[in-house]
Amino acid sequence: MNGISVNRIWKLMRLELLFHWKYYVMLTIGSFFLLATFFFYVWNKFSAYWDLWDWRDQTFLGYLMAYKILLVFLVYGNAFFDLRSKANSERYLLIPASNWEKLLSQLFIKIGLAEIILPLVFWLSANFASLIWVNFLQEIFHPENLAEFQLIGIGIIWPFPPDQNWAIYLLMLGIYLVLISIFFAGNLYFGKWNLVLTPVSLFIFYLIITSSSVGLSQLLFTKDESILSFNISINEPEIFTDVPLMVLVIIFLLFLGSALSYLVAYYRLKEREV
Repeated sequence: MNGISVNRIWKLMRLELLFHWKYYVMLTIGSFFLLATFFFYVWNKFSAYWDLWDWRDQTFLGYLMAYKILLVFLVYGNAFFDLRSKANSERYLLIPASNWEKLLSQLFIKIGLAEIILPLVFWLSANFASLIWVNFLQEIFHPENLAEFQLIGIGIIWPFPPDQNWAIYLLMLGIYLVLISIFFAGNLYFGKWNLVLTPVSLFIFYLIITSSSVGLSQLLFTKDESILSFNISINEPEIFTDVPLMVLVIIFLLFLGSALSYLVAYYRLKEREV
């Protein structure tokens, strides 16, 4: 099938939600109540230390970042459900749509869930938990110190402080996109074992890169030098103000690696048709 049709992508997304609506509903509702329960536990467990901080937007931001990393596993690491069994695979592969349309439909659903719906769930859950705690549960648990609570703004789920270096944002975004694309593509290689085998593969790759770097440095050093004396300056030269060339190269490689992961996923999906 030639070309990419927005209408076919939309129909594939509707079909995905129709077949697997229970998973998406349970993930959304479960996230809301599990997050609220988690906040209740933290506030009660560490109430003695509340005089060190108050619960405002910046305090919740760290929990949101950890939550977003968890969503990489739960959402992007669970794509292509229909390819995890032989019967469903045959049905899915026979759907009259191109491989790019199937891949994009899965990606759009996961992006909408992980970047819009579930972050909104986090925001709603945090504010809900704050209201319940302040108005009801504090009277029950009687914490030693009462934290100062404020309802968090919706802008926390898409944070972008204006005083931060733009290169740092691109670097963090690149790392996040690489994780998303690797776990997303891993579904087509590891299936239901994706959440186990993809992290293992990344760890093995890290060991290979590290050990090869150490081995190469040992060959380059003389006997009187230590491997610890090998220094690479990443601060020079600067291409832009406070943005070294090395950082720009890393950003480029991260975005390129993310794009190539989807190309690999496409050819893997094409192989499954044979």
